[in-house]
Amino acid sequence: MESFSKQPAECRFSRWALVKLMAPPIRSNYVPVSNSPAVSSVSRQQQLSGALLLLYLLGAYTGVSIYGGGQILIPSFVCTAIACFVYFLAWHTIPKRFVGVMYVLVCTFSAQYAVSVIRQGDADGVMLRATINQVASILIGFSAIAISFQLPAERFSKTLKYFWIFLIVGATLEQFAGLGAISDAFRAAVFPKSAYVADVRDIELFGGIRPKVFSLEPSFVGLWFTATMAAWLACTDTRPFTRRFFGSIFACLWMGYLVRSSTIAFIAPLYVAQILLLPSIAGRIHGGGFARAMIATTLVSSFVLVSIAIEFLPRGIAPEFVYGDSVYGRLVAPRLVTQAVLATDPFTGTGLGNQDALFSITLPIYASSRLAFAGGYTETLSARSLVTNSFFLHWIYLGILFGLVTAFGYIKLLRSIQITSVPYVIAAVSMIWFSIGGYVTVQCWSLFFLFAAAARYRDAELRSSRRSGLARRAVI
Repeated sequence: MESFSKQPAECRFSRWALVKLMAPPIRSNYVPVSNSPAVSSVSRQQQLSGALLLLYLLGAYTGVSIYGGGQILIPSFVCTAIACFVYFLAWHTIPKRFVGVMYVLVCTFSAQYAVSVIRQGDADGVMLRATINQVASILIGFSAIAISFQLPAERFSKTLKYFWIFLIVGATLEQFAGLGAISDAFRAAVFPKSAYVADVRDIELFGGIRPKVFSLEPSFVGLWFTATMAAWLACTDTRPFTRRFFGSIFACLWMGYLVRSSTIAFIAPLYVAQILLLPSIAGRIHGGGFARAMIATTLVSSFVLVSIAIEFLPRGIAPEFVYGDSVYGRLVAPRLVTQAVLATDPFTGTGLGNQDALFSITLPIYASSRLAFAGGYTETLSARSLVTNSFFLHWIYLGILFGLVTAFGYIKLLRSIQITSVPYVIAAVSMIWFSIGGYVTVQCWSLFFLFAAAARYRDAELRSSRRSGLARRAVI
């Protein structure tokens, strides 16, 4: 069986009979007219795929891992298990181009690791584990693509909608109906060491305890709510500023009130990226490839400019939380650390996961900054809590040389699965990465492929509308 990138509209697993693996999904108003076994089988398969995708999103959101001896043995266990299940049954359907690009990326990461070991050493094996985690996280994130593209567009968008509605309901119940006790009990059981315990800080800074909805910390609620809503809008809102968009604004305002997460404000630039970089229902798209690449670059650059503006704003102009540890650790500090790292290691960076080198650079920046929030973060023993921005971590870990090579590889990964709106995916992922650390984690790469899936559905919508237009003209 040839790879799905060259297959017609349908292909099948030999052992797992799920249809339309990676075939361009077409939005339609199709209603089954019979109760034939074939129709029922397709419906059951789509229900299974929808359930798997929802379970994958829950696994990526919660980050439930298996621990042993106080250490994480299997990170993001649910996502890892689903990925193993998918690859075991469908490895032969993975496009050869994707596999080829992954081989190049593995070689690039290995070369960067070798250079980093020669220059700095890796006695405790942290960089080796991070390099392995990076490759594994990309492959695990890709498994969500293999699941989502077995769904028609309507079911995929509904799965995303169900997820962010779950977060709204959960946050509301936790705030007003006592769900917080159950959520805290769950978190204490599955996150033995890393569960969020800064409720006193939230009361002082935000005036109340923020809902966590079974996740590691409140920021995860805001992050995944924003990401899934933005992806949902991208694959469903084919005309700008529809009723669906204005309804989502009310949902964002409510979640902003409940969660007090600055990440929810990212929905605005993500929607701008959707309007400018994704095709509309009429088939219009803004400019050619170079123009769209420049638009994407401008959108991402605006985040860097915001981080500069925050650093130089007088303290009394903005609310206190703007100068708190969350915003500082997501926008200001990562840029300053990147500047410091590239000044000394411009081509190779610190090496993937090199927490010791990163911490030695980061801590003085926090200590010397007038904006650093005295919330105990500077007393931490790890840089993971100090730099929570995967966009800048890409350049911190990999440097300019390896950073550019791997960025080109990520673009090739998207091309290998027939995604044409690459500038949108790169812009959306870069922006959402400004609010999450853990560059080598499953959560980070799940977000990458979530936006890739949304773009692929939108591209399929464009192809479908073009085919319909050509058919109508042919009839006329």
